[in-house]
Amino acid sequence: MRRIRLTDDKGRDGLVVLTSPPRMHKPDPHTPDGGAVRFERIVKAPLERGYVALRRMHTDDVSLARALIAGDPECDMESAGKIAGPCDRVWVDPEGEPLYAAEMVEIVYGPDGAEKERRTPVEVEANVGEDMPLRWTGRFFTRDEIVRRFAITRKFQITHTDGLTYDYLHRLAGLLEQKGVLVSVGAGPRGRDPLVLERNGTPYRAFLEGRTRGDAFRLVLHLSDMELKRPPR
Repeated sequence: MRRIRLTDDKGRDGLVVLTSPPRMHKPDPHTPDGGAVRFERIVKAPLERGYVALRRMHTDDVSLARALIAGDPECDMESAGKIAGPCDRVWVDPEGEPLYAAEMVEIVYGPDGAEKERRTPVEVEANVGEDMPLRWTGRFFTRDEIVRRFAITRKFQITHTDGLTYDYLHRLAGLLEQKGVLVSVGAGPRGRDPLVLERNGTPYRAFLEGRTRGDAFRLVLHLSDMELKRPPR
């Protein structure tokens, strides 16, 4: 739960709460005989039998495929499947050697998946909070447009903190439900910036959806970090 400030269609803002939607309880897993399930980290294969090492020994796909079929060089019967126990993450280079000093690099890819640019990461501050209101942009989208144009990757529920914000949010939910649309919500002075929930977090485009049932309401903030576009012909 986190408190945020949200503006409405009239430019007024209120302090509300952003929460994750409730999750359905999943049944507890059991073994075929009804026993309790225990999760363990196991060894898959040592580095000398990994893909990079096999590629150094077999430079073309045909010879690698033949080696895999003939002798299963990727399998180490002595270590595969052993319980690893507590582990520390270690960064390695393409040759499998541990890195003792690494430099973080941001890689930018184009729509076709090709690498466009490598650059030093830039510190990006969060722009969602009690003193940074999310602004109602007035740009409306139907549900069909949202489904066809954007990939929704996260969602949050907006709830009230007192009686005044209850009336405030209930009116917004009813307005969106009456229009049958979602409204774009943005950060920054004019609401043109994407939402960044935490420092150096992913920027999201946000869309607010509202529904009511009598005195009850539901406001859902849908977040998308990917716009769907037709590939060039």
